[in-house]
Amino acid sequence: MFFFSAIILSENLHSTYRLPPHTMKYAELELTLRSVGESYTANLRFFASENTSGTDIAKDVQIKFDTSTLLGLHNNWVGYGRELTGQLFANAKMREAWAEIRGFIAHDDTLLRLRLHIEPSADALHSLYWELLQDPKTYKSLCRSERVLLTRYLASHELLAPITPPDRNTLRALVLVANPSDPERYNLTPLDVDGEISRVRTALDPIPTTVLARVPHGQGATLEALIRTLRIGYPLLSLTCHGRMVDGEPLLYFEHAAGHTDTISGTKLVQRIADLPSAQRPLLIILAACQTAGRGQQYETEFLAALAPQLARAGVGAVIGMQGNAPVTLVEALLPQLLSELRENSQIDRALALARTTLADDQPWWMPVLFMHMRDGRLWTESPTVPPNPVPQVAAGLNALVDLIQNPNIRTASTEFRKDFATSRAQVAKVIAFKDIHDLLHIIQFQCYIPLEHEAHHFPDEDVACDSIAEYALSLRQKINDIQEAFTRAPEILGKGTWIAELRSADANIHQALAQRDPDMLKKAIQQIDRVLGRHASFINTNLTANARNLRLQDLVKVMNQIQAHLHLASTDHQRLARFMAGVDALSILHQQIEQMIDDHDDWQEIDRQVRQISAILPHNTDELKFSWPYLRECLSRLLLIEATWVQPFQQVMSELDMALENLSERSKAIFHRCSRLINERFFKVDVDLKRLCNQLRELDDPLAELERMLT
Repeated sequence: MFFFSAIILSENLHSTYRLPPHTMKYAELELTLRSVGESYTANLRFFASENTSGTDIAKDVQIKFDTSTLLGLHNNWVGYGRELTGQLFANAKMREAWAEIRGFIAHDDTLLRLRLHIEPSADALHSLYWELLQDPKTYKSLCRSERVLLTRYLASHELLAPITPPDRNTLRALVLVANPSDPERYNLTPLDVDGEISRVRTALDPIPTTVLARVPHGQGATLEALIRTLRIGYPLLSLTCHGRMVDGEPLLYFEHAAGHTDTISGTKLVQRIADLPSAQRPLLIILAACQTAGRGQQYETEFLAALAPQLARAGVGAVIGMQGNAPVTLVEALLPQLLSELRENSQIDRALALARTTLADDQPWWMPVLFMHMRDGRLWTESPTVPPNPVPQVAAGLNALVDLIQNPNIRTASTEFRKDFATSRAQVAKVIAFKDIHDLLHIIQFQCYIPLEHEAHHFPDEDVACDSIAEYALSLRQKINDIQEAFTRAPEILGKGTWIAELRSADANIHQALAQRDPDMLKKAIQQIDRVLGRHASFINTNLTANARNLRLQDLVKVMNQIQAHLHLASTDHQRLARFMAGVDALSILHQQIEQMIDDHDDWQEIDRQVRQISAILPHNTDELKFSWPYLRECLSRLLLIEATWVQPFQQVMSELDMALENLSERSKAIFHRCSRLINERFFKVDVDLKRLCNQLRELDDPLAELERMLT
């Protein structure tokens, strides 16, 4: 059987905003198809999260596929996708189940994995162009949204060992580019070897990459060189060459040692790779070659014999092949984007979905097919790169001091510092209070304001937009209540929060807009939210960073160092003394981390503000990007003067945008939106890191309060 898998963003399948990968949660929906006579039946099984047991929500639903009608539409991508979708969801039970799942995931930032099992009795369905499938409610292509990840799963004939993703630090890539010296012999189009290697190396950097191509690039693109090199251990393998199906047999056009064409049997290649020990077998193989996922629906009996399905059945964790004759321009555009996205988030299904969205509309974006065994698509694990968190060690040091000042002599010597501990505790409380409000406004921006603004373009004409807006309105009301509660907890710190009334007014206007289907009222509500975010989010952030700087942890370090001198004279509890001294050192580190994080946060928030301003004007003034980009670029460049893996994608997209603007290219907007997405994710990460550290400061409240009490 094979799985067809899709990941869908909770509130809207086709939203243009993107949540950072580390914030995502997943639900799963399994769709099983089997043949019953001349028709098929479908079962749907839903998993609310990745670790829960499933529930049947539809069973033995009758489905009929008219493959002749689909075949007649194979040159009409949109028509084929609509017809396939209509046939799959023709039964009302299927549509109702889909609506039920959408309703569930709309309540949270949850992604959905849709797994389609096609049992052996229904093998004819493998050759259908599933990548053209559309949302049955909106008839928008699922595969054209970065919120949708489509994969196919092919079960192996043998029991396979579980796939264990390697550590990123051990990751290596092997790239083969075959461009034989006699292409006319088999009517092959010459490949741009230099360009292909350059694009792949740039996209993968800093992942170590070995190239197999004719000199001077390295060893030749021969089968023996490939297998010999794989034995070293390369989790990632990319093959760029020509290929085709001949009499039901997949063929690849590699090179002999002398450089002329060597026709390689796909079945032989599969066997050579399958014979490798599991530790030497690639985890991902990208087949940038024609017909590696079959010739198309009209050759339905050949599909499982194609190279990509064979490799998947041989136990390769993830395989990407091409259905039909993939243009060279498709490979040149897709492969660098795919590898670049993969390098950033390690999930091959998500990387392919993001790469598809960068392709032009006239490119056959549906041709790449991903076969995958891993449930989460993760090809490697990240090594911890975040510095050790010093807060627990600081708290342990303060608790050690609480124990040590039970000694009357130490307590007397420490009494003069009671005010210092009280001041530190009050400053920590201020940071926590403002951070709570900051986080709530951040959630309103990304989970309410941005999606509301997107759905407003479809309101009130589309029912799905009305349903989505109603869900966002519920989330907005909850966050407003949370903000009010935070102000009630700490009025002496936060003040009265009179601006909350404007959010409540926006909430009321959204509900009125829904009741009256009034787009102008909805627009007014969105403008109200935007005013609050524009004015008060900045005010809250300013207070947050000011109070974080006013923590004056360096003063607390001095106090604890002074106390330390008394401890050495008055205490013989060496174990607690050691914990206390370690806490003093950790406090110094904490002070440095907070200072650096605040600086980073301020810098990226300013960049984010500039991007929001450009994005707001760009639809109405196409020259805005040309005028605003130089200053934004200068600000960005100052933040990229470090060695880090996240820097290279910024440098690449900035260079592309420079060139596009210089050439007055229509792609400028699309490239800017990619840059905007990177900025959004980086700011989100910096913000989350600061939030995490501020939240951890709560661990200091209890020992500081106890010290204040004991020294009174």
